[in-house]
Amino acid sequence: MYNNKNSNERYKDLCGRLVCWLGETEEGAELYDTLHTEIGMTDDEVSELGFTSLASYFSKHQDKLSASMEERQLGIRTVVQFRRKEPVLQQDECAIEKVVELSREEFHHFKNNLLDDYDFISENSDLMCVDKTGTTHCILVLGDDYDEGILVNSEGSSYARYSALLPNARTFIEQQMGQETKLTLWQLMSCGLEDVHLVDTDEEHDLATIVELNQGTLSVAGRSAWSDVLSAKVEGIYNGYYGTQIAVSGCDSQRLADFSFMLAGHCDAEDYDTWVNKHDQGQDSGPVLSM
Repeated sequence: MYNNKNSNERYKDLCGRLVCWLGETEEGAELYDTLHTEIGMTDDEVSELGFTSLASYFSKHQDKLSASMEERQLGIRTVVQFRRKEPVLQQDECAIEKVVELSREEFHHFKNNLLDDYDFISENSDLMCVDKTGTTHCILVLGDDYDEGILVNSEGSSYARYSALLPNARTFIEQQMGQETKLTLWQLMSCGLEDVHLVDTDEEHDLATIVELNQGTLSVAGRSAWSDVLSAKVEGIYNGYYGTQIAVSGCDSQRLADFSFMLAGHCDAEDYDTWVNKHDQGQDSGPVLSM
């Protein structure tokens, strides 16, 4: 059995062998980086171990560090996950199927307890999988006051079985959403709408229930007369106070209200007969857009 003295000697012997092995497998800047950066040795300690050939890197390291600090002007900060000495950066194709927003406190707890069970994961488990092409379908979890997010693929479970940090996630999502081409009201009408209410996103106005609205509802004259409304951008569809409401932008709010009331029958009978088909005649070529 080893006594304390023998144990200390063996410990020193093993450390010496380890350092010698490093000296045989690495050299130059790589060896200095391992000893100084990875292990945390000072330049004096490196010298005491006998690596005198590395002395030329001592001042270079300090000069390089000082220069990099002096030259840094952008001051851009983010969060990432670094991997040491990876020969190839591993990348997985992913499709974000849904964004889940948490409070600051909830997100802080989540990112530090990824293996706990969460309702928001189990409720969206059907959205997460890896398809036949190898693409990972996942949800993105964001938190108030956090720009980074966490991608999650639960593979049917209620915890983050697979997860990945997405730096600047909120900015990324906002940019992607801003680049998406939004549907026009005319394009949405191809789905066939029933009992809906059109709402301007910016201004309040009177609403009327449109019992039926599709691309066969309006005549050619009607599509021409209301082309500005039909070209409005659809910003969202939601269940509001009056039922199903479609929020649109890009047209005059009063025109939007007049369009709704016209379809509800609150207009001159002659205009109604001119603009609205008595019987749906299928989808047509589209609104006549004014230039």
